[in-house]
Amino acid sequence: MARILANKPNVQAPGGDYPFGRIKDVVPSVSPGTPVDEEVQGDFHQFFEKLMSLASVAANDLPDNNNDGFQWIEALQKTRFTLADTWNAVTFANNWVNEGSGTYHNLEYTLDNLGFIHLRGHIKRSDGNTGDNVRIFTLPTGFRPAKVVRAIIEAYSPVGYTGREAVGLEITPVGLVKPLSYKAAGAVLTLLNQANDYVSLDGVQFKVA
Repeated sequence: MARILANKPNVQAPGGDYPFGRIKDVVPSVSPGTPVDEEVQGDFHQFFEKLMSLASVAANDLPDNNNDGFQWIEALQKTRFTLADTWNAVTFANNWVNEGSGTYHNLEYTLDNLGFIHLRGHIKRSDGNTGDNVRIFTLPTGFRPAKVVRAIIEAYSPVGYTGREAVGLEITPVGLVKPLSYKAAGAVLTLLNQANDYVSLDGVQFKVA
């Protein structure tokens, strides 16, 4: 249980600049103050310096208070919702390849600071020799959902119909990522089994197990 530090005898009373109180200096025979030394303060210093660095917040060299701005709170909020910088390339299966024009991202995945996996990329079948709706790739351990996840993605097939359609994507707890059969316009069964059948995985996300 948290203690109400603002009302402790070694903490100054809350005020306009410090609505939650602040520590007192040592005043002999008057106030014991708040003992702060390297052992107590060192780890806190490293923690907050690292937090500011991760959030790319430039310190204003002012006290962190209500009047001057709570920069540590700002840094915490920014790091909490910042995506990881590292996007990982996939190892394709079953004749799936990146779209390759340079207009779109290659297929990649990343894990953000809140524990969500994000996918991006535009891919296609290089040929149809490996069957219908086959696995695209397998996510490694640590990047998989606890339960089966299904999402809606965009697909395009140059043969059988024209235009773009919404199709399903399934991601399993063992990491298998594959498209699902669907009914396209005119009730034509489309199986994503032909060369140059395209799908986009941009925007797919799910909670990691």
